[in-house]
Amino acid sequence: MKFPSYAKNLTTSSLFVAIKEHLYSDLNGEAVILSTKNGKYYGLNQVGRSIWKAIKNPTNLEEIQTRVMDEYEVDNETCNREVSSFLKTMWSEGLIEVLDEKTV
Repeated sequence: MKFPSYAKNLTTSSLFVAIKEHLYSDLNGEAVILSTKNGKYYGLNQVGRSIWKAIKNPTNLEEIQTRVMDEYEVDNETCNREVSSFLKTMWSEGLIEVLDEKTV
């Protein structure tokens, strides 16, 4: 699955935001999200939890990556790859939105 056409060329200023209708619970440093659209539960590890908290409000890719690198020992290349993969998965499951600058 691909990001929306306007987001095909993601940059560090691309904005991401969690869709607020989904139910979120923090469980001992990990998180569970219940999709109100498909009824699925999604488990997030500590890194996923950190990203989810970062995107409660529209947040750009650079800020998300900086947060992850500050909190966890990870190199820039790995961080970029893993954060992008996580966000694509969350988007494909309908849990987050990718915003263009005109919608903010």
